[in-house]
Amino acid sequence: MMLNNLQDLKAAQNRLVQRDDQRQTAARNQFEQARALLQEYNRSLEKQILREVMLMLIGCIRLSRSFPDPYLLLAYIYLSLRLPHLSLKYLKVAEHLQKEHPQIAKLKQALQTNFQAPLVRKNQPGFQIQNLGEQDFDALYEEVLDQVKTEMRSAMEFPLPMGPTCDRSLLAQLHRSGNALSENLVLLQSQIEVLDQEIDCTELRRRIQPLESRVRLIAQVCEQSEQFISLEDMMRQSIQHIEMDLEKTNDQHLEIWLDQCDGFADQLDHFSQKGWEIAPLELTYQNLLELLTALQEKLDSV
Repeated sequence: MMLNNLQDLKAAQNRLVQRDDQRQTAARNQFEQARALLQEYNRSLEKQILREVMLMLIGCIRLSRSFPDPYLLLAYIYLSLRLPHLSLKYLKVAEHLQKEHPQIAKLKQALQTNFQAPLVRKNQPGFQIQNLGEQDFDALYEEVLDQVKTEMRSAMEFPLPMGPTCDRSLLAQLHRSGNALSENLVLLQSQIEVLDQEIDCTELRRRIQPLESRVRLIAQVCEQSEQFISLEDMMRQSIQHIEMDLEKTNDQHLEIWLDQCDGFADQLDHFSQKGWEIAPLELTYQNLLELLTALQEKLDSV
């Protein structure tokens, strides 16, 4: 019986070792994927990609908490984002896991050289490598909160039109504003996700809800405006063709123009039923109707 118990224990230990090996292998594979994705971010500078990298690295840590490389790469990323609190947090864990890792000294030097952060002691130069306590995360919380407030002020400085627009320059501004806000929001969300592991971020999440709504609203106005501009372009193209037929007194395309005009009217009605203000399009449509009427009258007089 004792022999069987020992064999069972050894088998269980082997299974645990095998599981740990599998998890570490998975963590290393995911880490390499995160590094490759970080290179893609360096080429594109799309913040959504950076957020994916950070989430993948957190996933690596969950798979194998004894693997130091994800901690170090997160420390490097947060150092680059000017968030020394989080950089130091991950650096300290990596140092505990593998004190002689060659990247640790470089990151320490970067922290000491480049930052005058809340952890700096008065009258002492450089960034002091200290243990993070609750106060440090409170300071980081306030830092992220300040970023949220700043982003909110910046977002509200750009007034949104009451509805869709045919103004291409305004639409371009909307796209730029929406893209910038969306990218900054992604970074704020990623910071909150990590910070939420240490302290309650319910209030921060509530604070960014207006920003999330703003992003959705800008995207909605942009999509509607693109539909407006597309319809306006089609009507202007029809106007050009009708003007050519007026010069030639050509009735070959009259039925085509009449059908198109009916289609444009249906689209305008569709927009109006959605509650969109169609005044920007009505002038172009009226010009189209006047030209089409003139063409009909000219053909009737021939």
